Amino acid sequence: WRLMLGIGAGGVYPLMAVIARESVQRDSNEMSSTIAVTTVFSMQGWGYFLSPLTMLFLLQFPSLYTSNDGPSDSLWRVHLGVGAIPLAIV
Repeated sequence: WRLMLGIGAGGVYPLMAVIARESVQRDSNEMSSTIAVTTVFSMQGWGYFLSPLTMLFLLQFPSLYTSNDGPSDSLWRVHLGVGAIPLAIV
């Protein structure tokens, strides 16, 4: 599953530039399309910043990543789900 997730995330990266560029109105100037693409890619920095903070927050709740049988791999799934919340809002 992680391989498929990595391939999907890798495919989204170049598509976002195309979507940002094409979403700007056709009659607008070149500067507004440049700003749109720059804004899309500048948001990645926020993702890189907030992802470890989110994981540190989730680590405060051991019930998310432990079970009666021992450690589970559900923590990264919860972390991925939290990251999908902004996508669901948009």
